[in-house]
Amino acid sequence: MDYHKELKKKLSASYERQVKQWMASDPAQLIAAAEDIAAIRFIHENLVDTISDEDASFLLTLDDPLGDVSSKWVEENGSDMVHDDDIHHCIWSLWEECTDGQTQKDPRRDDHGYRHSRRRGGGR
Repeated sequence: MDYHKELKKKLSASYERQVKQWMASDPAQLIAAAEDIAAIRFIHENLVDTISDEDASFLLTLDDPLGDVSSKWVEENGSDMVHDDDIHHCIWSLWEECTDGQTQKDPRRDDHGYRHSRRRGGGR
């Protein structure tokens, strides 16, 4: 059995159902679901090409692999996660890009670029 091919079919059918639901949604619902929509699109476009046969075989045992993997993706990478370092890196990169490489050193980072957080709550 070609697990990747079968999984791709299952993901595509699920994705088509999702698109129909989105198309029937009002704008406020779409805005509220934007993160989930982005995750579903990302997983649909990238999953099959990045996994092993063993992973594909496992995912075929799930009723809704697209929904399950997308939900897990949001849980582990979504906006509810703390992204302080990611935001700082984004600003640092933007600063470097806009100043032709003349970045200021972030006092919270060591010489290797690692961020060292300060204690909160009065230094307990």
